[in-house]
Amino acid sequence: MTIKNFQFLSFVIFVHLLSPANAQQNSNQELVLLVNNAFTYNPRIHELQQQVFIQSEKMDIAKTYLLPSVNASGSYSFINPISQATFPLGPGIEKVIQFQPNNNLMLGLGINYQVFDFGRAMATITKTKTEIQQSKDNVEFNKGQLAAQIANIYYSIIYLKNAITVQDSILSSLSQSKKIAENRFKNDDALELDILTISSKKDEEQNRKLELETLLQKQLNVLYYSTGIENFSQIKTDFNFSAGSNLATKEEIIKEALETNLDFKLTKQKSQLAINDWDISKRSFYPSINLIGNAGIRNGYQPNIENLRFNYLVGLSLNAQIFQGGRYKQQEELFEATKKLNDLALTTLTKNYERDIAQATADFNSYTARLTNMQGQINQSQKTLEIINLRYENGIALQIEYINALTNLQKIKLSVLNFEYQKCLSRIELSRLIGNKWW
Repeated sequence: MTIKNFQFLSFVIFVHLLSPANAQQNSNQELVLLVNNAFTYNPRIHELQQQVFIQSEKMDIAKTYLLPSVNASGSYSFINPISQATFPLGPGIEKVIQFQPNNNLMLGLGINYQVFDFGRAMATITKTKTEIQQSKDNVEFNKGQLAAQIANIYYSIIYLKNAITVQDSILSSLSQSKKIAENRFKNDDALELDILTISSKKDEEQNRKLELETLLQKQLNVLYYSTGIENFSQIKTDFNFSAGSNLATKEEIIKEALETNLDFKLTKQKSQLAINDWDISKRSFYPSINLIGNAGIRNGYQPNIENLRFNYLVGLSLNAQIFQGGRYKQQEELFEATKKLNDLALTTLTKNYERDIAQATADFNSYTARLTNMQGQINQSQKTLEIINLRYENGIALQIEYINALTNLQKIKLSVLNFEYQKCLSRIELSRLIGNKWW
């Protein structure tokens, strides 16, 4: 393949990258596959899912407070001496009466049901419901963070592979140039210095390629340890990430993030849990009315105190706190302080997101504008290289002119790759900040 063919192939690749028609309307299924594998493989996601299960178990426990409790009891005791009295029944006749048997036996069942607790049990259930939803939202939020990490790794691999392709085209051009210089040197039309200069430049580009290949292998290793997929065979070669925001302004993006990003919902849930805790604390100072009942058998009843007889008890109990050492006031102050802290945390979170969205939006717009400007530079540099290459082959241009033109085109091509890559990362970051679920 000639130098011109290599240059043309490289030029076509970059025009394809810059073309708007190359944009994908559908999600990248290759990336979606990696993300879903990461969800299955990542232990942090499993940990958070286990937390959802634990909160569900807590809900089942909380509901038991609405049910009566039934207890079985039994006891045996031997008592000696016991209370007894002697009663005369007639002349010379007396009878000893025991008021309690020596062997005391009792078996029974007891029931305790809280008839009215001023909503204490329901307040606990309400809090548990909030905790369950918080755990579920936390799973989804962390999935979003993990998805953004995998997307960053995925597109870094695309960037490095494309950069290596550029290096291969440069090395091929330098090899062809070296052959021309060697033939011209044999014909006394070039200096040995020309060959040495090209060889030095080729070694430099080869080292750059090795550096890129090392970085690529590192990213593949990170991908493996993040998804569990070994020897990933990538098909996509473009930087189209279609899951970003289509909103026009920074303000619109911030507004959407406030509504859809689970980070804000989790922060608000912390405030709600503080309210739930205060509600439970207030109700702990309210009285409670319990229905109590017992039924069973025991001995000790006159006149035959050794016989076991059925007995039962039914009643109501009232429990009310009289003095708590000022605990109610202290808990109220704690609630107000916690509420203020949560409000400040939400304000801080909002400011941080506004800052990050502003930066990501600025980056995206900047790289979009740069890529538009780069199209003209690519055309000019490509044309310049073709002219100098033709002049060099005809012995008119100097070898150093060709190398400089080739190096300049290489820099522009790598800049295009980098701008495409950085623009893609900005779009991924905006998607993460908004809270888009694209996987």
